[in-house]
Amino acid sequence: MFDPGIGLNSVRSNRLKLLVVGSPKRSPLFPEVPTMEEAGLNGIGGAPAPMTPAEFGQRIAVDSERFGKLIRERSIKGD
Repeated sequence: MFDPGIGLNSVRSNRLKLLVVGSPKRSPLFPEVPTMEEAGLNGIGGAPAPMTPAEFGQRIAVDSERFGKLIRERSIKGD
C-alpha cells in the first residue's frame, strides 16, 4: 500500500513493516528501507491517471464494491 504518512506510527511501533519507499531516493526518516527501484520493482510501474474529485469518488465506489465482494467471498479477515 502507498501511505502518505498515516501509517508511520504503526511502522515505528513495529505493527507494520515498511518494505520499500516510493520516492526516487531513500527516505531520511527510514534510511534502511530501500526504494522500489533498489528492491527490483521498477518494472511493475504504473501510469498517473489524473481525474476530477467526482471521478475519483466514483473510482473509489467501484473499487470498494469490487474488492469488498472479493473480501466477503473469500472470508478475508484483518488481524
